[in-house]
Amino acid sequence: LDDLTKGATSAEIAQAEATLASAEEAYKQAVAGPTEEEIRRAELALEQAKNSRWSVQMNRDATCGMRPDSSACDQAQAQVLNAEISVQLAEMNLADVKKGKTQAEIQALAAQVASARENLQKLRAGATQAEIDNAKAQLAAAQEKLADLQNGPTAEEIAISEQTVRTAELAVAQAEANLAEAKEALERCTLVAPFDGVITAVNAQVGDTVNANATILTIADLSQVVLDVYLDETDWAMVNVGYEVEVTFDALPDQVFKGKIVRVSPQLVTVSGVKSVYAQAVLDSASFAKPQTLPVGLSATVDVIGGRATNALVVPVEALREIGANEYAVFVVENGQPRLRPVEVGLMDATYAEIKAGLQEGEIVSTGVVETK
Repeated sequence: LDDLTKGATSAEIAQAEATLASAEEAYKQAVAGPTEEEIRRAELALEQAKNSRWSVQMNRDATCGMRPDSSACDQAQAQVLNAEISVQLAEMNLADVKKGKTQAEIQALAAQVASARENLQKLRAGATQAEIDNAKAQLAAAQEKLADLQNGPTAEEIAISEQTVRTAELAVAQAEANLAEAKEALERCTLVAPFDGVITAVNAQVGDTVNANATILTIADLSQVVLDVYLDETDWAMVNVGYEVEVTFDALPDQVFKGKIVRVSPQLVTVSGVKSVYAQAVLDSASFAKPQTLPVGLSATVDVIGGRATNALVVPVEALREIGANEYAVFVVENGQPRLRPVEVGLMDATYAEIKAGLQEGEIVSTGVVETK
């Protein structure tokens, strides 16, 4: 306010006059175009840039010719690149000097002249009453604000500030909750395989719309070969967990794979309208050569081995005569006559029965029908 009422000083007016003179001179030079001296200086700068480029190129050729893979060669290459840039800048500067100022640049310089002249006139004329009134209003507002700061906030202002803080805290808590929910939703969008394996089918593409619980990928664990085995219901008692199996695949008829039953379903299943016993068998990886990989979906014939006996004495099942519950006998030919003799039977299949006691190797048994008295 004091500066406005006192008016401009002689130093301020002198500075404004110098600014106006500089602006007018720049405007005159722009209108007149480039002088021969300016063009000559630009051409000289371009020539110097070219000479410098030639010098660093010679240095580069000498350095890299002796040590092409050295750091000194890399540095020389960088110097050549910088020299090329300097030549390009000098060429652009020469072109700009020769072309002179554009119409837009001349208009901008004219605007600077007008602005400097207007500023000088204001300083010479002094402040207007409106400017003084505006300065007084600003001074009063500043004094009032200073008084408020010195007196401290009112109870109402404190209450408003506290409410603002509480609102901001609630907003932060809500934002954190939204962030946690978004992270959880993002994690649910990531499909994680329940086990290591090989993807055997992809049922969706990026951008597809899928229903809830839809199958997106099918994964198979090929490190263990698991077979689904279906047996006739009459063979229920012939299969149990731990029983050995011998498997022949239709695609590999000359190979026999070994394994074990690992699961037997407690209820029958229906396959093609027939009641069947469902079991699962796992192949022993040592029974086939690696890195052979059996493809998913192969068909196979499975023999379930309920028991195994070696060096056993066997007779045809037709020779057995059931004489009681789980009690058997056979007709042994002695002196040309068949005599009934009890025997202890072990493992038995549809063809042969193991004789654990009651017979000796080489004895003859009858498989026909005889008449006894």
